[in-house]
Amino acid sequence: MKEVRDFYQSITSDILKLIFYRLIKEKNGSGMIPVYVSSIPFLFLIFSNSLQKHLFAQGSKYWLIFIVIYLGGITFSLFLHFREKAWAASHIEIIQDILTERKDN
Repeated sequence: MKEVRDFYQSITSDILKLIFYRLIKEKNGSGMIPVYVSSIPFLFLIFSNSLQKHLFAQGSKYWLIFIVIYLGGITFSLFLHFREKAWAASHIEIIQDILTERKDN
């Protein structure tokens, strides 16, 4: 984080404000991942008859593969979402601190 702070301190305030606005957009835009993840079950509901025929066929183990891939995808997506949101929040705080210091001086 020290390297990031040092980098942001080397940038002019005008450009730093533009970066700040972009990070706000990034932080708010990363909310699309949970929307996407939560909408997938509705897609499965639409195709539920077809899925049941293929996944739960007599002696079929496809349901296990399907569940593992689905849960893995959800876990990865949510991990990515919260990581990106935390990244943007930390950079926003650093930029706000630098801009406040410059304003006070």
